[in-house]
Amino acid sequence: VVVRVVSNVKRKQNSTPGFTKKYGKKVFPYQLKNILAFMECEDETDVAFLALVVAEFGPDAPEPNRNKAYISYIDSVQLYHTAACRMSKRGVLCTTECSSKEACSEERKDIVRRVLIGYLDSVRLRGFEGLYIWAMPPNDLHHDYVFHMRPIQQHCPSPQQLDLWYTKLLTVAQDEGVIAGFDSNAHAEGDPEDTVRTLPASLFGPDTSLRHVPQFPGGLKVRALEAVLSGDKSDDILSPRSPDTSALRSLDSPSTPTGVS
Repeated sequence: VVVRVVSNVKRKQNSTPGFTKKYGKKVFPYQLKNILAFMECEDETDVAFLALVVAEFGPDAPEPNRNKAYISYIDSVQLYHTAACRMSKRGVLCTTECSSKEACSEERKDIVRRVLIGYLDSVRLRGFEGLYIWAMPPNDLHHDYVFHMRPIQQHCPSPQQLDLWYTKLLTVAQDEGVIAGFDSNAHAEGDPEDTVRTLPASLFGPDTSLRHVPQFPGGLKVRALEAVLSGDKSDDILSPRSPDTSALRSLDSPSTPTGVS
C-alpha cells in the first residue's frame, strides 16, 4: 500500500456575507489537498481505494480558522485485496474473482483507520490545534463522493453506523495519545435515527458565539450558519447541546488537535 498526496494547491475562503456583516470581512487562506491510498498491482499499475480531501488553515489564517484542519471527504471502495486473496498482486484488468471477500474488506477498513489516525498525528506534529470532520455517508452505492460508484457488494453505512465508526476511531486516537479529546454531535448508540442533533458546545468558544465557528469550504454546515447569520436571529440560535461545559475535554497543548465529527 502506498499513500500519496496527489494534489496540494493554495486556495482562499472568504467569510460568508452574514459573517462579514456581523463581524467584518475575513479571508482565510488554506491548502487544499487530495490524499490517496493505492494498492500496487503485479503489472505495476496502482489501484486507488481510499481518498481524503482536506483543507488545512495554517497560522497565516485569521481566527476562527487559524491552525484548523478540515476533512471534507473520506471515501473508500472495496478494490483492496489481502496477500492471501487470488486478486492480490494481479494485473489491474485481471478478471479473477476475490477469494477472501470478508478478509479483504476487514483489512481495507483497518488500513483506512490507520491512515486517518496517521493524518491526525501529522496535523498534530505540524502545530494544528483542531481538526473537524464532516461525517455523512453517501445515499447509496451510486452516489458520487470522490470515487464514481462502488462495487455492488460493498456495504453502505447508515448515518448512525458511520457516527459510531468515527467515535470508535477517535477513541482509539485518544487512547494512543494522538489527540487530547474530541467532541461530536453524533448519534449515541441506541439513539433513534430521527434524534435531533445540535452542534457541539466546543464549537462556540467561551462566550457561546458564532464568531468562533470556523468557516470551511463547502458543506451544509456553512450554509446553515449563513442562514442564521443573515437572519434576524441571535448568535445563540444554534446553541450547544448543553450549557454545562464542565465535561468538555480541553486541549492539552496548542499543538494537539481535537477531532470533531
